[in-house]
Amino acid sequence: MKKIGILLDHRTWKGIPSRRTGHEKIQFYNKAAQKHRLTPFYFSLQQLFPAKRKIKGYLYRNGSYRLVTRSIPPVIHNRSMPFTRGLRNKLGQLSKQSIVYNAHTRYTKLKIHKLLSKKGNLEPHLPKTKRFAKDSLRRMMEQFKELYVKPSSGSIGKGIFKLEQVGKGEWKIQTSGKTRFKPSNKVYRYLRGKVGQRSFLVQEAIPLAKYKGRPYDIRVSVQKSSNGKWQVTGMVGKVAGKGKHVTNVARGGKVKTCDVLFAHCGWDVKKTTEIIEDFSLRVAKHLGKKLNRLADVGFDIGLDQGGKPYFIEMNGRDLRYSFRDGGLPKRWFKTYENPIKYGKYLLKKGR
Repeated sequence: MKKIGILLDHRTWKGIPSRRTGHEKIQFYNKAAQKHRLTPFYFSLQQLFPAKRKIKGYLYRNGSYRLVTRSIPPVIHNRSMPFTRGLRNKLGQLSKQSIVYNAHTRYTKLKIHKLLSKKGNLEPHLPKTKRFAKDSLRRMMEQFKELYVKPSSGSIGKGIFKLEQVGKGEWKIQTSGKTRFKPSNKVYRYLRGKVGQRSFLVQEAIPLAKYKGRPYDIRVSVQKSSNGKWQVTGMVGKVAGKGKHVTNVARGGKVKTCDVLFAHCGWDVKKTTEIIEDFSLRVAKHLGKKLNRLADVGFDIGLDQGGKPYFIEMNGRDLRYSFRDGGLPKRWFKTYENPIKYGKYLLKKGR
């Protein structure tokens, strides 16, 4: 059987023998690879020496893992997120030798926003977004009564501030369960003191649809599969925890199926699902033309109280566990199977 490479973070890779791989359900990769007659080969960038064209990794066969040294696989599904320059250089060298899909798994929110804003039919579905600075914050505070200030490349809802005008010249600032009240002319100084010199952005707050009084958004898995084309693998809702301003599960959010959420809002479930699927595919196709080898992403899509979809952010390495938490095991498995099917498609094409 042909070999397909699966590139993992080093910590995840080291946990393979003990089956302790965090949120990565390695068993699903094994099951999908066996189903499609491929042999998965797991490795990390720390084991990679591109000049030698050899790599040490775990080969999965007959229910067990063997640590072996093999040639670099011709097709590789990237699930790593390298943070050091040395590891990023290794990934760049690897991409010159093999087909690495999703070679980049981390993009700034501002970059994705700018790419989407250039597509005319997508621009109306984007919250107004600016780089965080004194002047941009002032202008956004003049234009909107609710804003978010968030890390440009952060994840899992960490470090997000919600700003809400609560009176003439007074703003409520909420983050991590803490609330502060500041006059308009003190908001920037307060936030700058909190974020330091890190890159942040300021964004219009969409009045999200609510479930039992709590705002929610939709995680949509969009992937390429056996025909090389984009498809929506599944979607599931994330409801903000009590008193929270973010929906992330890691920050106390709860997972609910979309039919429950849409019905609660009084919407036609089938029609609303189709609207989100169509919108998500248009976003994926546009970004796929701009970002090299993009093939496996998770979108956070917000719906306003009228059901209009808004693009919130893209996750270049969707951790997929929302489908598990939402009681959708078949969809959860599919999010692992489709990248394998796409890898098989690339192996057949040879490019």
